[in-house]
Amino acid sequence: MKALGLWQRFAQWYKRLRHSKGFGVHSPYAFMLVGQLLNCPYRYYAYDDIEGYLLNQSDSRRLRHDARLLIRIVGRMGFSRFGTVGKVHQVLHKAVEIADSRVKHCVLIEPMLAEMECERLLFYVCAPADDVAWLKRCAVGQGCCILFRGLKDAAIRSDYEATVEACSHGVVFEDTDMALIVVNDRVPRVKYTTII
Repeated sequence: MKALGLWQRFAQWYKRLRHSKGFGVHSPYAFMLVGQLLNCPYRYYAYDDIEGYLLNQSDSRRLRHDARLLIRIVGRMGFSRFGTVGKVHQVLHKAVEIADSRVKHCVLIEPMLAEMECERLLFYVCAPADDVAWLKRCAVGQGCCILFRGLKDAAIRSDYEATVEACSHGVVFEDTDMALIVVNDRVPRVKYTTII
């Protein structure tokens, strides 16, 4: 019985590994996201700037990974606002600011969504949302990107699954503890399990 579970975990790991290199990713848009965001072979200029903020951090490996991913996302896709759900380390705010100083940081509450309707929004979710309705609404809008961290937590996983269900267009990348939803109305919803 344990051998079967081990085999299934290995098969799932292999599938994620294949998708992280672009194999089996048929959408050109999704392939571009894999090559330029998730598995970028190039070193961004802002990586060195963020290293100074990571000194003396207990969870620096995870912070470094998330900060570099945010730098690539903001640098490649250009967002006007960055919002968070949950307590986010200051390094991640600094990473977004380094990537593009024009991005406004905001607290996400339902009334603000009406005035942000036509803006490109980037969300970082690392805690359960009080109300999932606004996440679902954002998953329908054009040009929105939602990064979930902590999918092993049942409440965050539930918010993530509800958001994916509401998303009718775009690309979803899922790892064991992290997921990225990129909403694009020119791409039918497709989901890949990959290494983020």
